[in-house]
Amino acid sequence: MAFRLFRTSMPPLLTMIDPRLRFVFARRGFVIWIGLFAIGVVSESTAATVEVAVVTADGESVTGGLAEMSDVAIALDLGSEVRTIPLENASRIDFSHSSLPPLPTVVELRSGSKIRVSQVTWDGDDLKLTPSRQAPLTLPVARLRSIRYRTGNPATDTTWLGWNEDARRGDRLAVRRDEKTLDSIDGTVVGIGPQTVQFEMAGNTIAAPIAKLEGILFSSTNPNAESPADPIRVVDTSGSQYLAASVRLAPESEHLDIQLPGQIGHSIPLDQVMSIGFAGGVLRLVEAEVASSRFLAGQNSDAFPAWMQNWFEPRAGEEGSDDSDVVLMRSPSEIRFRIPEGYEKLKVAVRRHPEVDWFLPVGVEVLTDEEVVWSATLEDRESLGLELELGDARTVTLRTSSIGRERDSTTSADPTKDRSNSLLPHQLGGQIQWFGGRLLK
Repeated sequence: MAFRLFRTSMPPLLTMIDPRLRFVFARRGFVIWIGLFAIGVVSESTAATVEVAVVTADGESVTGGLAEMSDVAIALDLGSEVRTIPLENASRIDFSHSSLPPLPTVVELRSGSKIRVSQVTWDGDDLKLTPSRQAPLTLPVARLRSIRYRTGNPATDTTWLGWNEDARRGDRLAVRRDEKTLDSIDGTVVGIGPQTVQFEMAGNTIAAPIAKLEGILFSSTNPNAESPADPIRVVDTSGSQYLAASVRLAPESEHLDIQLPGQIGHSIPLDQVMSIGFAGGVLRLVEAEVASSRFLAGQNSDAFPAWMQNWFEPRAGEEGSDDSDVVLMRSPSEIRFRIPEGYEKLKVAVRRHPEVDWFLPVGVEVLTDEEVVWSATLEDRESLGLELELGDARTVTLRTSSIGRERDSTTSADPTKDRSNSLLPHQLGGQIQWFGGRLLK
């Protein structure tokens, strides 16, 4: 039947071909039809669903073609049947795509999304972002938290991440003085071009060369206020991480449609999606289970009865208060949190308590499963921050230690070996806040 249909359409086609070749084409019509059919099969295969592995909440892994996704369910083509998995029962979707070298410029939104871009364009009250190999994304400038132009290193990350967690009423330019040091200039960003940032301070506007900047930190009184309650984390092959309020995939579509907080829509080609994570990708550190909390009195422990130990030990701020996202510690002390299954990264910052006026150096450390993986010294009011891959660790510990005058730079920061004979002065200057702590999937 198919061949008969093909032959009925041949005469008009043959009239356009050299007469000497018509007979050959007519005789080979069946071969031509077979070729066209093969091309159709290839095209159909190309448009086939992308194979993924869906991990359910109870740990089951289901592999199949991703046929459709709505606000309530995922449809997987298993070949012999289409299986529907309710979104509430899904933990993540893993794609088999390979990651690409990331672009250095990262735009972070107030909602927590981190988008790697090739271009940033300022247009009135809006900012136009061009993610790597994707369609441009336009959003209000008020939705921005920061733009980092350079790839960080351990020295600059500590300062940048600390500033990024701080609340501030104005904008800040971070200038890289050298490979280890960042300087800051506070004012107001009024424009961003390909080569410069228009920055206003003390009534004067300057053009700051982007080549000399680490990045821009935008004003915010509560940096984490716009984070969605139960975000869907979409990671693409260029390293961008979108915290979406919802995701959709229409049948036979080659693009994943995501909705960011603030009714901001974006479309990501399916061949650029690495993973989609459900079931709440962010856990505030203060909401994690506390395994232990203690004040490390060391050689002064006899002078501290139980009630005083309880008063000095670390504690999280009360829900609804200004310090609800803060872990307050009096040096030297430590608090250990259990890491729930599936969480792979810690993000947190540390600073002195705002009421502290006497700045004695205080050592701060982060440990995973009893191993020190990050350490620094608080010298003044500057905030320090970190992002840490947790690997297979099951606990994370925040520790502060008093650094007495007898302690030199090579001495361990172990608070139980504090050489200072006077503990009380350290308490006056040793009130520390760990803030903005989050465990990420």
